Amino acid sequence: MNVYWLFVNDTNKVLCSFLLFLLISLISQAFSLQPPSTNTGTNTNTNLNKDPNAKPKLINRKVLILDFVNMKNLADYEYLENSLPESISSSLDKSRKFTLLSRSIWNEAVKKGIYQKNDAMDESKAIELAQKSGADVVLVGSFLAQEGKMQIFAKVFEVESRRVMINRREKAVLDSTMFDSIDNLANELAAEMTEKLPPVEQSVIVKNQIIFQGGSKNWNDKKFSVAFLPGFFIHNSVGCDLCEIPLALDFRYRPFHSSTSFVRNIHGELKLDYTRLWDGSVSSGNNTIGLINAVVYAGYGFHFGRLAAHVGFGAGYFSTFNVGVARNMLLEARFGSDFLITSSSAMGLQLYWRMHNDNESPLHFWGTGPSVSFVF
Repeated sequence: MNVYWLFVNDTNKVLCSFLLFLLISLISQAFSLQPPSTNTGTNTNTNLNKDPNAKPKLINRKVLILDFVNMKNLADYEYLENSLPESISSSLDKSRKFTLLSRSIWNEAVKKGIYQKNDAMDESKAIELAQKSGADVVLVGSFLAQEGKMQIFAKVFEVESRRVMINRREKAVLDSTMFDSIDNLANELAAEMTEKLPPVEQSVIVKNQIIFQGGSKNWNDKKFSVAFLPGFFIHNSVGCDLCEIPLALDFRYRPFHSSTSFVRNIHGELKLDYTRLWDGSVSSGNNTIGLINAVVYAGYGFHFGRLAAHVGFGAGYFSTFNVGVARNMLLEARFGSDFLITSSSAMGLQLYWRMHNDNESPLHFWGTGPSVSFVF
């Protein structure tokens, strides 16, 4: 008996060591994505050969320009929603002092229902989208056309500080001179932005948006995901004398997203798994029982860079089918960490607590297993 418990204890120690190793590996991989410091101070050949008088490398700021809002929703002037920002984009491009992000970023977000057209004038939502897109600067605007005249409003925000850097208004007459007024506004905006938002040294660029770099942008934009979750569970008191080996599919819906210094989400899940319950204590030989588990989850999670973490609690039913059909209550909690491999896939490690209530005495299990997830 002592030999048996020694075996169980050693098995648990090996399992815990394995889990710790995987968690440390995931965390170290996530931190390895941070851009290396330019002020290393190391005495390398590269540093020895550097010219102390050489000018630091300057980086153009990334600019996202949203569609302008047609405040009166006049169909006759709907074309200005795109032509106004396009004119400004052209002037900025000629200055060669900015990197312009695709204008389709806003249109795609509207098509997906993430934002409404009029949200282009909502400062918090404009900055949120700019963060997701990796922009350093975001430009928003609107226009009001009435009684043969038009007023054009434009604001430029520095994303990292959320400060209004430029706030302009231009008046125009709704005739052939209107386009001259638009060109004048575009050129003046480009000149003022060049003065107030010049290229900066690479070492001083603040990357608050780093959480959206790499593959995480697309991951955060998606609401649905599916995961394949194999695992191994042991009974909390008898160890490997009673264990489960589940193969699960998890369908997750994330209706809520909030972007601050990291991306948070509240999610609901439906988890289905097929489990073999292995009872090694039966004297006549090993016995396995087939189980079907269905669990409805509610959970909370966040993403930071390529590293994701989530916690959830669920309740459902399990049914046996090779020892007589039965349906009983199941409770389950899970903590998971995922590492984004691409913009739509991730691999991770899951930790579980599970309780089967078979109307006699509840069976408590602790488990772990890898996961492979996809968003769509």
